[in-house]
Amino acid sequence: MPTILRAGRGMMLWDKARRDPPPKKLELFSYENDPYSRIVREALCELELPYILHNVGEGSQRMKLLLEASGSKEVSS
Repeated sequence: MPTILRAGRGMMLWDKARRDPPPKKLELFSYENDPYSRIVREALCELELPYILHNVGEGSQRMKLLLEASGSKEVSS
């Protein structure tokens, strides 16, 4: 359903997107079905910014990465 409501988002290049990639890939921490990270993923695709997606669910082994990167175990919107 969210895909239907946001038809086309994340599928086309944003006209003001920079052509040169950032020096380092961005890292996005999210959990399954997080509506806020979906919007961020769509924007990153439209801007053609390379990123690494870390799915961090309850009990995930990737929780340590999130704690090191942000100092918190929370995925916030």
